[in-house]
Amino acid sequence: MPERSAGPGRTAGAYDEQGDSVPQSRRRPNRSRRPSAGSRQPTAPGGSTARQRAATGGRGRSRSAGGVGPAVTAGASSLRQAVERRSAAPLLYLRGLPRFAPAGGIVALAAAGVLLPAPFGALALLIVAAFLAWLVYLSWPAIDSTARTLRTVVIAVLVLAAVARLLRG
Repeated sequence: MPERSAGPGRTAGAYDEQGDSVPQSRRRPNRSRRPSAGSRQPTAPGGSTARQRAATGGRGRSRSAGGVGPAVTAGASSLRQAVERRSAAPLLYLRGLPRFAPAGGIVALAAAGVLLPAPFGALALLIVAAFLAWLVYLSWPAIDSTARTLRTVVIAVLVLAAVARLLRG
């Protein structure tokens, strides 16, 4: 193909199927390329780009697929549906917290359960057990039998530790 010079509004190197150059305004952007190290997209104070914030709803985690109202387990009992509906707001609140906050709170309460005097320590351990039992109840339909067994054992150990703290006084 012969070398052609770029005309007005055209740049060299962009040709269509017939070999004619394509004007800059009619080119498709190449979205498969990653930006080079020198070109940066504007970022927010948290370090995310505008595209990332739009995809995640302004949070570091991606949105759920539906995004409309609380999801309830299909074919579940009315009790489970009621618990799932009532749990939607607290779960959304927990989701809005930084990732380390809920886990840090659980670790802090478990440590308090071990370090505080008997009645207060037992109460802290029971709060941790109740929180984990709530999460296990909500996730029960989605987990396999091995995970169910393990999570049930963890809750039972926490309750037994709380009872032991109370009895040792």
